[in-house]
Amino acid sequence: MNFAILGSRGYPSTYSGYETLVRHLAPYLAEAGHSSTVYSRAEAGPAHARTWDVGGVRCIRTPGIETKSLSTLSFGLSSTIDALFRRFDAVLVLNIANGYWLPILRTAAPTAVNTDGLEWKRGKWNRVAQSVFHSGARLSARYATTLVADSVVIGDIWRTEFGRDSTFIPYGAPLLSDVQITHVTAFPSHMLFDIGNNSLPKMPNFVFSNSIVTTGAYPIWTVGGGSTTCAYNHQVPSTVLNTCFSNFTFSGNALIGVPSKFPPSSWPSGNPQLPDGAAAGFVNFNNGNGGDYHLKSGGQFKGAASDGKDMGADVDAIEAAIAGAM
Repeated sequence: MNFAILGSRGYPSTYSGYETLVRHLAPYLAEAGHSSTVYSRAEAGPAHARTWDVGGVRCIRTPGIETKSLSTLSFGLSSTIDALFRRFDAVLVLNIANGYWLPILRTAAPTAVNTDGLEWKRGKWNRVAQSVFHSGARLSARYATTLVADSVVIGDIWRTEFGRDSTFIPYGAPLLSDVQITHVTAFPSHMLFDIGNNSLPKMPNFVFSNSIVTTGAYPIWTVGGGSTTCAYNHQVPSTVLNTCFSNFTFSGNALIGVPSKFPPSSWPSGNPQLPDGAAAGFVNFNNGNGGDYHLKSGGQFKGAASDGKDMGADVDAIEAAIAGAM
């Protein structure tokens, strides 16, 4: 099939959330065997080129007026006019300001509009701009073949405000893997890790080791998101880690001030618990605020990391790195 994406700055680009979406979706469509076209602004692509190809994605530059108030509307209009003659099977439209051009574009191809928030309520815009966005949203709701919302709440607001249902498609990201967090000295008061993942598979090969940290009152907690998140309704650290990660390593850490309801049996093995910061063997703990976090000679964590170094942060390296910083 022949697909187009209209309303971003171009491809590839890292300008904003729209461009991040395009950077993943456009090559995905091309790799799946479809024709994938991205409309681009003047600053994108090779100088003076009208069209070009990036890894199987066709890019088309159209003219516009590069000002804060007119860029989206002008580039959207020129892209729409070009798209009328391209015989696309469907067009994804980004930015609700392009709703003004949907009565024209819908005559050439089915359209899906990514609603992406409540632009007409943002404080960055003056009253005139907010009114323009609200009218664009109203026209999007009226003329788009389908609306796409990345939030259930946003979809509910559009239904109430404009009487139009949306298809819920949350933004995603490539699955993280092989994340290593090691040699940390930190004293959070509330929680050590805030974890969530709204889809499988689990993150593989996560490592947290060789660190000296306070765990906070709620050591490993959920970011929220309801029952779809991997940490939902779990409080026991080992349970959360096993639910959210595969083939992970959580060991060789000194855990300070762990709440009594999270005894050693609720953690992966190999993570000694300390009653307070003084027991870690710092030169000066000072209640975790502005102390000297070198380890004393002869302390149990001096040279005890898995790599033979001191556990916790390399304080000398940190002080050298920030020397002279304001």
